[in-house]
Amino acid sequence: MSSRRRLIPAVTALVAIAALTAGCGDPDAGDAAAAEFRAFMDQHPVDGYEAVVERAENSLPFAGSLGVTIAALDPDLLGPEDYLSAMAAVAEQVCAFAPEANAEVSFGFALGDYSTPLACPGDDDSQDRLVDAAELLVEAQRVPGVESVEYLFAGTLEAVASPGVDLRQTRVRVERLALRHTLALGDEEPSVSVMGRSPSATGSPG
Repeated sequence: MSSRRRLIPAVTALVAIAALTAGCGDPDAGDAAAAEFRAFMDQHPVDGYEAVVERAENSLPFAGSLGVTIAALDPDLLGPEDYLSAMAAVAEQVCAFAPEANAEVSFGFALGDYSTPLACPGDDDSQDRLVDAAELLVEAQRVPGVESVEYLFAGTLEAVASPGVDLRQTRVRVERLALRHTLALGDEEPSVSVMGRSPSATGSPG
């Protein structure tokens, strides 16, 4: 009889664990969210843009993150005065995505070799962040000696400098750019990296 009494609590605990695990969703949440997003975009394409899954991280069992860049197919169609309205229109569409997987989703907006964060509507400061991100995109293209500035999520910018450019000076310029737009980047201490492109197009860390 005593062994039966011990067995009942053990079975109850296993059932509870199984139920809890089942409720958590996919253990590889980042990968699952990426698959969900691709299916979402197949059903809800954004005219003139392509969606690129930049990262899908399974940081914990049943929890992860997803980073997606929405890139313009023809960047030359947009001038600086169009960035904010274009970004707002794109955000309105892609931010309707809500994964079943337990993953935090972040978006970026890209025009050619330059990209910036894309804030989703709904938060109290979402419009301010969108405005700041559009201004970041404009200013990034004006940094002397820089050929590209890419938003890598999590408050990070990565720049590629032209051959022969002083990388230290360029890094300072990109850092100043990032610090002017901490609202858009969502980080008071954004991370910056700069690589120099050689004449043969082979980059070396700077």
